[in-house]
Amino acid sequence: MTEDEKQVGVILADIGGGTTDIAVFREGSIWHTSILPVAGYQITRDVAIGLGLPFDIAEEMKKRYGSVMPVYESKVETTNTISENGHGVSYQDSGQKLWQR
Repeated sequence: MTEDEKQVGVILADIGGGTTDIAVFREGSIWHTSILPVAGYQITRDVAIGLGLPFDIAEEMKKRYGSVMPVYESKVETTNTISENGHGVSYQDSGQKLWQR
């Protein structure tokens, strides 16, 4: 992040395996910090349960195809399905599970 962003205000979220660390910058300095007990493990678990996939497959799909940016079919070209070790799901369903979390 740039010094200008820190000056006008920005939130940095570091999503780890077990926690998400948050830092809020305002007027060039850290204004607030927080640690949330929700992170990558919980996201992978939700993807696995929501899409009916084994945990290790959901983890690989999250790493390879995961995005929290909504995908609009009319604006962005994507493959219709993604697969890992014989397990296939639609790109839209995968993205929706990540977005919901």
